[in-house]
Amino acid sequence: MTEEILNEESGSVLCPKCLEPIHPERIEAGYHICVKCSTIERYGYIHVFEGKTGDRIEIVKDAKLAEKIRKTQGGKHGQI
Repeated sequence: MTEEILNEESGSVLCPKCLEPIHPERIEAGYHICVKCSTIERYGYIHVFEGKTGDRIEIVKDAKLAEKIRKTQGGKHGQI
């Protein structure tokens, strides 16, 4: 486990790379680096229309691929 760097004034945990505060929910999820310094790629999602009553969302590891699919199929998209 990485040693945590604490901000003495606010009590928040700081990112070891940029020394900016890390969101408490990231700490709870087990991350020790802020979003800005993270090397993990963003995920994307594709809204799949299955008819009048049933839609679903598919998670895609590549946000750029989700964008490409949206453009070819005309569906909604986004990043998470």
